[in-house]
Amino acid sequence: MSSGIDSKADAGMREPLPAKLALPPLNSRVWMDVGTTVRPDSAMRAVDVPSRVEDLTAAGRNPAKEPARLLLAAPTYAGDAELPPDRAYCTVTWMSDRGPCQLPGAFVGVQRLGEGGSLRGWWLEVVGPSIRVQRRMFFRVPMSLPVTLAVDPLVADVPDAEDEDLDPDWSDPDGEAKSERIVAVQGRTLDVSEGGLRCTVNQELPEGVHRLVVRLALRDQVLSLPARVVRTQIVERQGRSDRPGSSGTHRAIEVALRFENPEEFGDLVRRTLFEHQLRERRRVGG
Repeated sequence: MSSGIDSKADAGMREPLPAKLALPPLNSRVWMDVGTTVRPDSAMRAVDVPSRVEDLTAAGRNPAKEPARLLLAAPTYAGDAELPPDRAYCTVTWMSDRGPCQLPGAFVGVQRLGEGGSLRGWWLEVVGPSIRVQRRMFFRVPMSLPVTLAVDPLVADVPDAEDEDLDPDWSDPDGEAKSERIVAVQGRTLDVSEGGLRCTVNQELPEGVHRLVVRLALRDQVLSLPARVVRTQIVERQGRSDRPGSSGTHRAIEVALRFENPEEFGDLVRRTLFEHQLRERRRVGG
C-alpha cells in the first residue's frame, strides 16, 4: 500500500476512524491506488495517483445495502484510457488533522463533470471501514516554491573535495570534484513531503551527482536539507516555462529527491503542508 504516501516503516497498526471522519471532505485532495481486479491483494494498475473529491454520499442506515459513495476526479496515469474492470479494488488516502486516513473502495462507474461534460469522474463505492494509518508516512502536497539544489561542497555544506573520506558519488574517477562544474541549480517545487520533494530545474544536474543539499524557505526559515537524487527526467509540461498558466507545452527537467534526514525538520514541514492544504481547500470551496 502506498497511496499518496511514502512508507518509512513496517506495516504497523491501523486505527478505525470515528464516523464523522470516515469520508474525505468535499473538494479535498486525495491519492488513489487503482487495482486490476476485485481482490485487494491483486496487482495495482496505478499507485499514488492524485485526485480530488467532487461529490460524496454518506452511507444509509444499512451500509451493506446503502454504502457510502465518492465521486472523484478521474486520475491520470499510464494506460488510463482503459477503465478499470467493474468493482476493481481501489484505495483512497487523504490527510486529516489527525494524520493520514484511508478507505477501501470499488470502482462502479463514470460520470461526466464540468461544463459540456469535458471532464470525467469516477464513482467509488466504499467497501470497508475508514482507518487512520498508524505508521511513519510522508504525505506529498502540491506546492510551488523556489528551491535551490546546491551541488558544490562549500555551498552545500558537504565533505570538501580534498577530504580523503569524500563520498565517491561526489567525484570523478580521476578525483575531480563534480561539484566544481556547477555550484547550484535553481528551480521550483511541484510537490513537497516530509520525506522529499519533486521539482523542475533550470538546467541539468552534473552527470553522476547523486547527493546534494536542498535549500528551501518555509515559514520564513531557510532549510538546508541533505538529499539523494531519486530520479531525473525530461517531461512535457503545460504552459510556457516563463509564463505559468499559458497555453501550449514546454519541455522541463524534473528531479525527484529524498531527504537523508527527514526527522530533522519533519514537524515544521508537516505543519506547513497541512496549513497549505487547508488554504487550498477553502479557496476551492469558496
